[in-house]
Amino acid sequence: AEIIGAVDPGRAVVLLYTNGSRLQERLPELKKAGLRRIAVSIDHAEEPRHDEHRGYRGLWRKAVAGLRAAKKAGFLVGVSTFASPKRLRDGDLEKVFRLAVEEGVNEITVYDALPSGRLKGQPDIQKIDNAYERELRALIQKWWDAPSVPGLWWYGHLKSVNNCGCAGGQTMFNVSPGGNFRPCDFCNTPVGSVLEEELSALWFRLQELSLAHRRRSMDCWLFQKEMSDENLRGQAVR
Repeated sequence: AEIIGAVDPGRAVVLLYTNGSRLQERLPELKKAGLRRIAVSIDHAEEPRHDEHRGYRGLWRKAVAGLRAAKKAGFLVGVSTFASPKRLRDGDLEKVFRLAVEEGVNEITVYDALPSGRLKGQPDIQKIDNAYERELRALIQKWWDAPSVPGLWWYGHLKSVNNCGCAGGQTMFNVSPGGNFRPCDFCNTPVGSVLEEELSALWFRLQELSLAHRRRSMDCWLFQKEMSDENLRGQAVR
């Protein structure tokens, strides 16, 4: 709430992504701080599978209860989820879309699964092939064309070569709770720390690395060996 309250509403709009574990109880203080938009992460439409994936029993119920309470309190609410070949093939992604529609959300956000965290090393997401991308695009297009469906924002479309490419170091950066300055929250290795250097210096350094990245590919940093977490630290040192 303190961070939200520090944002100038005339210059930026705050969007809170949350797993929903404490959302319902914190809604009053978040609204008082000026928050108006919330996206709740839902990995599976089925309660047991979501809880198992997250390793948190009871999280699905808390997430959905928080989403409903936020909507009732007047927030713009959304569901955030992720796409992968397996989730597309098994129908899990579309099930989350249907749940979001049933809950009457304002927006559905879809990110691509990336080789980071628990998904690092998972074979089917190491490099997305063209056939999968066509299938996913067809599903997204079907939902774009469907009547009475909330807005659907697919990051894979934004970062494709048909648009602006990966936003890390171009229009986006991430600061971890510990002050680490990174291209995004999936790239775990920082280019520096906001506790030790000026934000502007870190941003210009990140932009240099981003330009080097874009000369190789417009795709996600994590799909390039040269720009992986293991190699990013060495390139960031000045």
